[in-house]
Amino acid sequence: MTTPSTVRQGAGGTGERPMVPLTKLVHLMAEYQKLGAHRQTFLPASMSEDTFVRACGLIAGGLAIVAGICATASWWTGTIVFAIIALIPLVAAWLRGSLTGAVRTARMDLFDHGLTVYRSGQEIAAFRWDTAEVRQSVIPSRGAAAAASTEYSMTLDGPDGSHESFDERQFDGAHEWGPAIQSAVTATQLPRAVAAIDSGQQVSFGEIAVDLGELTFAGVNYPWEQVDTIDAQGGLIRFKSGSRWVTLPPIEDIPNFYIFNEVAERLRIAAATELAEVAGNRSETVESETVGTAPDPAHAVVETPEAETPRDESHDIETPGDHSHDAEMSSRVETSSDESHEAEIPGDESHDVEVPLQVETSGDESHDAELPGDRLRDAEAPSELSHQVVTRSEV
Repeated sequence: MTTPSTVRQGAGGTGERPMVPLTKLVHLMAEYQKLGAHRQTFLPASMSEDTFVRACGLIAGGLAIVAGICATASWWTGTIVFAIIALIPLVAAWLRGSLTGAVRTARMDLFDHGLTVYRSGQEIAAFRWDTAEVRQSVIPSRGAAAAASTEYSMTLDGPDGSHESFDERQFDGAHEWGPAIQSAVTATQLPRAVAAIDSGQQVSFGEIAVDLGELTFAGVNYPWEQVDTIDAQGGLIRFKSGSRWVTLPPIEDIPNFYIFNEVAERLRIAAATELAEVAGNRSETVESETVGTAPDPAHAVVETPEAETPRDESHDIETPGDHSHDAEMSSRVETSSDESHEAEIPGDESHDVEVPLQVETSGDESHDAELPGDRLRDAEAPSELSHQVVTRSEV
């Protein structure tokens, strides 16, 4: 908002109206706009601090020295020529000062919630941090040395049509008021922009618009997943989408560039993080499926070669049971009291074992013949083969 720079009081017949001090006018404007407490005042920059003016002074001084040397040598023509040439940079420096408005009555005041700008012969312009649009020609690079060498040139616009442009040649202390203005506007308006985007709204920054899903510029939508890098150098800004670079409008045409840059970086990083999480979950799912189909080592069944079933050799192997059974068969052989009979015991197919039996059949005495089969019958046969033994007598 703007207001006259002076207030005339009184209505006497003399027509004289006393002037109100500029400082009082500034504070009245700040009170009207509810800018809060006063913080700092910046006056016009000194002409000696202007690089162009200093260069003009050095050139004019050099030409004046040459003109003096010519006068010492009595070369009057050269003296006049160099003296006239020396006037040119002096005139340029004077014009520079008049065009930049280096008037001692100009001032810029910073408050808690905004600032005011006044130039001689103009009205006081007031801007609030929560509504002002700030455009800056050059964004300082990272690092204290780079920021100290940055030339600050700003343009402020208010919702009521207020407009002001100034730079470091007009107001002293640019490396103080420049970062202070940008920080105050960003800190005040960034939460509101973030809340609007989180609620699904689209926020515009000049020709650029951003929302939760994409960045829109020149009628083209760029999803945040495809925005790899945002690069701002000097007065230019661009971002990389896939394998190509997309150039955005110059920084001086993007209102509140710091807010745009912060919001864009947050959305880009959030999209990249979400994409990485999705890829990680997908890989974990694939791994879990692979592990689910693979045999569990703790419950794995180890296949062992099947034990070869022993060939049934009951007809070939002569077991101890064969001898005992043969002995029993021999004991049933009918004998006479006076004759000795030979019992034939079946054995291996290759040979037969003949065991002579001597049996006495006298009256009351009976003698048992000790047979080889008796000892084998008393011996314990292997349990695993006992049920498989087939004697030749059964065959």
